[in-house]
Amino acid sequence: MRDEQERAVVLSAERALGLRLDGITPLSKDERRNLILRADTSRGPVIVKATRAKDYDAGSIEAFERGLVKEWVATAFLARHAPGNAPALLAGMPGMA
Repeated sequence: MRDEQERAVVLSAERALGLRLDGITPLSKDERRNLILRADTSRGPVIVKATRAKDYDAGSIEAFERGLVKEWVATAFLARHAPGNAPALLAGMPGMA
C-alpha cells in the first residue's frame, strides 16, 4: 500500500465487510479528491472509495455539496427504483477517512 491513509481505508473496509482485501489496486491518482481502490475478496471483487479530505464531516450542513453523501442518495434511489442495479454494499463508518 502506498500510504498511511490507504492502509487505514483498507482496514476500515475489511472491518465493514468482514472480509480480507487482497490484490489491492489504486484506481485514482494521488491528486484526486477521492481515494478509489479495487480489491479481491473471497466473495468477489470490490471497489472501495473514501474521501481524502482531512476535514470532511458527513454530518455537516455542506456534506451534500462536498462529499460522498450524493453517492449514498444515488444508491438509495437506485435500490428503490431500479432493483438489482445498485451496489450490493455501500457502507461508511463514523470517523472513517
